[in-house]
Amino acid sequence: MADYHDEAERQRDIASRATEWVDEATKFLQNRAVSPLFWIARAIIFGLLGLALVVVAGVLAVDTLVKLLDAYLFAGRVWITYFVIGGIALLVSLVAWKRMGKYRMPAANTSA
Repeated sequence: MADYHDEAERQRDIASRATEWVDEATKFLQNRAVSPLFWIARAIIFGLLGLALVVVAGVLAVDTLVKLLDAYLFAGRVWITYFVIGGIALLVSLVAWKRMGKYRMPAANTSA
């Protein structure tokens, strides 16, 4: 009879150790794999959401600028408005291109 209780106790001990091992393994996997993936996915989603908001805000800003210039500054001559906004865009692009020159890769040697 004593052997039966010892055997049952040993079985419970094995079961509890196995349960603890599975619990520790799942916590380890969650900390090493699931949590970083969760944060990466969250960063991607918030980044895309932020990018969408910036694009919408940019389109609305340009549209507002066109309407304001056309209505108040150039009195219905929309071609002048487009010319001014195109010039501003060209200047911004040239400044960005000039600043990018420091970071461009050197041209490959084409001599054979």
